[in-house]
Amino acid sequence: GLGPYSNSIKKVEKEIKEMAKKVNDLC
Repeated sequence: GLGPYSNSIKKVEKEIKEMAKKVNDLC
């Protein structure tokens, strides 16, 4: 859906992907 709710979800997904990247770099 559209709106601030979907925008916040995309923001969280981006943060999760970045966290996963850092974890992969550490392993």
